[in-house]
Amino acid sequence: MSDCIIFSILFVTYSVILNNVTINFINNIFNIYLVFIETIVLLLSSFSYCIINICIKKKYIFFTIFFLFITFLLGSVFLNLELYELCILINKGLGPQKNGFMSIIFTILSIHGVHIFIGLTFILNLITHVILNGINKINYNKIIRLGLFWHFLDIIWVFIFTIIYIQNSL
Repeated sequence: MSDCIIFSILFVTYSVILNNVTINFINNIFNIYLVFIETIVLLLSSFSYCIINICIKKKYIFFTIFFLFITFLLGSVFLNLELYELCILINKGLGPQKNGFMSIIFTILSIHGVHIFIGLTFILNLITHVILNGINKINYNKIIRLGLFWHFLDIIWVFIFTIIYIQNSL
């Protein structure tokens, strides 16, 4: 719940700051193709997590571990692409110190990235627990809860993609 409030406040702040930025500045800063690839990778990770839900219900330990690992790999690729995107912006002289608009962009992307990193850490933890203990009630509940968190991050990314990238590319 607190994550939802944090991102809501950040999106409201973004909307307020957006009204004070020139359109020409906004239209030329994002590589929409890179962001589209990021989006596809993150949505694929969400799909692989959905497969995990099927695997745990059928007690398929190997496939649960396999798709947790696939989700981890896709999440790692996404996080690296997001970091690469931020590096590109900094190299263009568009870091968070440039203006309020870039500051809120970096804040939103960084907080989302930190949440992805936390999710990846939990995925590695779950892989270890499933290897050691199988799919018991505790691991089952952990996988379900992490799935809610992971899908929440996907929803937040869809908002970021739509509100920040698509809206500003038109």
